[in-house]
Amino acid sequence: MARVLLVNAPGNETGKMPSKLGRWIPGEQLGLAYLAAVLRSNNHAVEIFEACMLGLTAEEVVETILSRGEALDLVGISIADGKQFGAADCLELLDKLPSHIHLTIGGPTATLSAEEFLRRFPRLDSVVCGEGEAPLNALCDYLDQSRDWTAVGGLAYLSTDSGLGREVYRVNQSMRLDPNALPFPVRDHIDLCQEQGFVVSIETSRGCKGGCTFCAARLAYGAPGSGWRARSAEHVLDELDNLARTYGVERVSFEDEDFLGWGNKAGFDRARDIAHGILSRKLDIEFSFLTRVDNIDRELLMLLKQAGLRFIFLGVETESQNSLDRFGKHTSVAQNDQAIRTLRELDIDHEILFIMYEPDSTLDDVKANLRILKLVDRLNVNLLDALRIYHGTPMHQQMFEDGRLTGDFLSYKYLFSDPRVGVFERHATNGLNGFYAILRHMDAVRWSIGEDNDLSRAMVSISKRLNQAAANWLDQLMVAIENRQDPAPLQDTAEHIAIEIASVLQNLVTNWTVIPNSTSSIPDTELCR
Repeated sequence: MARVLLVNAPGNETGKMPSKLGRWIPGEQLGLAYLAAVLRSNNHAVEIFEACMLGLTAEEVVETILSRGEALDLVGISIADGKQFGAADCLELLDKLPSHIHLTIGGPTATLSAEEFLRRFPRLDSVVCGEGEAPLNALCDYLDQSRDWTAVGGLAYLSTDSGLGREVYRVNQSMRLDPNALPFPVRDHIDLCQEQGFVVSIETSRGCKGGCTFCAARLAYGAPGSGWRARSAEHVLDELDNLARTYGVERVSFEDEDFLGWGNKAGFDRARDIAHGILSRKLDIEFSFLTRVDNIDRELLMLLKQAGLRFIFLGVETESQNSLDRFGKHTSVAQNDQAIRTLRELDIDHEILFIMYEPDSTLDDVKANLRILKLVDRLNVNLLDALRIYHGTPMHQQMFEDGRLTGDFLSYKYLFSDPRVGVFERHATNGLNGFYAILRHMDAVRWSIGEDNDLSRAMVSISKRLNQAAANWLDQLMVAIENRQDPAPLQDTAEHIAIEIASVLQNLVTNWTVIPNSTSSIPDTELCR
């Protein structure tokens, strides 16, 4: 029996609780929950250390690990997107970890940067690549039996046996896993998850048929376009039934790369079966999922809504056809717009996943993207994001070959091919800081009081006003950049708009009596500066 501690790495802003704004933010690290279930079914002793959900610092995480050192055989750290710096801080401090403990990492970020992590952190023994259940279980078996673990498939490690110096040897995973063959993930922290207001997550499929040039997560499952593997509807329904009846779960987030399976009739049929099953089993459960714009089917979504669908994360990405083509999305702007209209007509709440700027954006591309603010009612923090370059993706490989990247595998930086886009991006980000401060405070208040009341409904109107003000201001900024005018005076304009809207919001909340004092904070003029 191997003694294992699995660690959900702290977020990049260590020492802070992850954001709970919005009803559909997952708390548990589902990958670790699956690993623990498989290891326990094979008689290994496993504990999950939920560092991220607890908001711990890297120092606190490492102190806890070191305090248990003599009682451990393996420490595994999961590195998801947004946790690479927190994980790196932990690995830096774990150089004092006793030598008898095997230190490994896993997850999409670790898989695509295996060699870089191994060379940066000498104490690191291995990287679990791809789907981790089979490799980690085999690794624990080998450690328990004192066998040479380098024979385990699915691991990357450094070796000097060849006499040629340190070199990375990858051992490809022998097979992709059948998600129906896996046990249900453990739910060690489900109470903590629900107490802190996070949504419980469930995985109903693995993989993705897409070939987006910027995407990192899909590569963790194998080669681009390597397939979409789904759990059967009955298997999913059994887990939903267990969550509802055993733990009292009322909301779940389907944490799939694409719940519906792009271009896959079987995916639509399975979704219908899940919807019918939820209704026939009388499961009182709400759910959300992520999908592509070309998966938006009115009839299917009406059925899913009847079964409990309440929220969709929609991968629009961009309103520029040039950028869509560079991303390899195989979608059109017309499909984007139709998908958004359909969700609005069906009254299904949604968040648009969007990339305002990418390395080769032109001002015309950005102008096309600004249309998104006229298609949505509500500003959100993702709408003005610049594309992040993930190590190992086709986008990274091309940018690296072109000599356009600075930084390293933890965080790459680049300059836009059109310098005017960089000017626009800097001023837009600075100018909308006050707008986002208001948005965050409104979310906090709505989170505390719920949505079915007059104050929350009034805040929806303020959100629309905020969105329209942002759209108008960004149009003015674009005109200034195009005409080579100094955009600096527009910063004052944005500040005044934010202060005015914040004042309206403050007055609204001041006259409302049901908000607990601890959650009624509304941005003042300082927060909007």
